[in-house]
Amino acid sequence: MKRLAVASLSVLAVLAPVGCGAGGPEQGTVRESSAQAAPTDYAVMRDKVILGLAKDFRATTPARPPRYGICVRLGMRRVLTRAQLDRFVTIYRWPGGRQLAARALNALAAPIGADCGGAKYVPELVTAAAALGNDYPLSRFGIAARRLGVVYGPYLGVTCRNGGSRRCDSIGVDLVLRRDARAVTAWVGGRRLALRTPGLHSGEAGRDWVGYLDRVGLERAGSPFHVPSHGRGSATWAGGPAVHLPVRLEVSYPDETTVTGTLRRTFLRPGWG
Repeated sequence: MKRLAVASLSVLAVLAPVGCGAGGPEQGTVRESSAQAAPTDYAVMRDKVILGLAKDFRATTPARPPRYGICVRLGMRRVLTRAQLDRFVTIYRWPGGRQLAARALNALAAPIGADCGGAKYVPELVTAAAALGNDYPLSRFGIAARRLGVVYGPYLGVTCRNGGSRRCDSIGVDLVLRRDARAVTAWVGGRRLALRTPGLHSGEAGRDWVGYLDRVGLERAGSPFHVPSHGRGSATWAGGPAVHLPVRLEVSYPDETTVTGTLRRTFLRPGWG
């Protein structure tokens, strides 16, 4: 099996904390909880990932240093914190997320493998990544998504036709809900946006919602949407350095229930569609 010693810079760039915010209760409004994962829930998910890692090792048979696999598993158990686990679960939710999550796990495992006898012996952690798809209902990102009824997204992407370009100065947001809604409003980076349906992911009216923001300031210093160029003057951007934006959602359902919640660090993707 192909071994992956280090992950791409684009994957490393997205490994930033993900959280959610909450406001006080309002009449007719369900507000997002600020509860965090209980230790037992975190421990169960961590153990599933470690078990998957062990299976990845058993699926390959290269000559390794003595007790190499045990050394890596113990090291991963130490560094796979609740915050790391929440990040990986978030990555897993993206399009192509299982592969991205495997690369991110390998990025975490590579230095541990090096200390244990060589990073080249760490296999691609595809089974470990698959464990991230198991139910982890109390993850901090999961609470926000569950309260809002979001099953996909919100996906934020730069909408320029040329891949990686920032010159169009426009972004899109797409999300899919668990059940039909009558209205969805988003505040992205402080900008208000009324979404419309159907969106571009599932195309299901009432559940898939999409919207666009123009003149956001992708190249303007001081804008929350600003993509740093590190002085290179390049108009292209491949996702690094990472840009995260707060996304507040207000979802109104036909039964007059309104659900609001904030995802404080939502990754902006360099492409759209």
